[in-house]
Amino acid sequence: MSGRAEVKVTSFTKEMWKALRKRGQFDFNKLIPEPKRIGNTVTDDVVDDCIILYLVTKMKNADTDTLMQAFEKYQVAGPFRPSYGMKDKTPAIDINMPRAELEDKMRKTIDGQSLRMYYKEERYTDHGHTADQVGRHYVKLMDETGYKNWLNWRVANWGCYVDACRTEYDAENETLWFTTKGLPVEILESLCAKYPDAPFSITFWVDDGSGGVYRGKNKNGEWDYDIH
Repeated sequence: MSGRAEVKVTSFTKEMWKALRKRGQFDFNKLIPEPKRIGNTVTDDVVDDCIILYLVTKMKNADTDTLMQAFEKYQVAGPFRPSYGMKDKTPAIDINMPRAELEDKMRKTIDGQSLRMYYKEERYTDHGHTADQVGRHYVKLMDETGYKNWLNWRVANWGCYVDACRTEYDAENETLWFTTKGLPVEILESLCAKYPDAPFSITFWVDDGSGGVYRGKNKNGEWDYDIH
């Protein structure tokens, strides 16, 4: 993922600022709303462990290739290779071992970890979910939405993974500044599409070591830009 992006938008009127802000910050959700069920997800590593456990128990009779395809579909294939230690404190796990043994090792991997199915709803409470319930919940979520968590969704739909922060608005010069993490191309394209006649001039700098500067203008609802 890319580093911090500093964004400047000119010809950003007071009416636009009023329509697209929330609590003093430029709000990406005003342009591309994040679904609540996605926003409540958890990105903890243990979620992947729970998904793996759920798939292993659900697909007891599947061959190794079919099981690996399921891991890839639900984005948990990376740490699950033959004889790969998933965590320093756990024994190596071999995809070819008997299913009962594989399930047992996965449960030992998860045992003692804090299991959360949601983020916002359970921030201060423990609802006592089981690993099987957590795994099933996230598999169902991916089947229905195509996304595992808010991070995946934001990168795909916003181009970045942090909502706007450090927002500054200069009403006199109609200039908006904000910071995010990643490349907010989709957000800026959506801004131009929402106001196709606005003469935006948009520039952002990416602090990722590349020194890249994106410069462009709004042309009939499309952000026409170059990278310098």
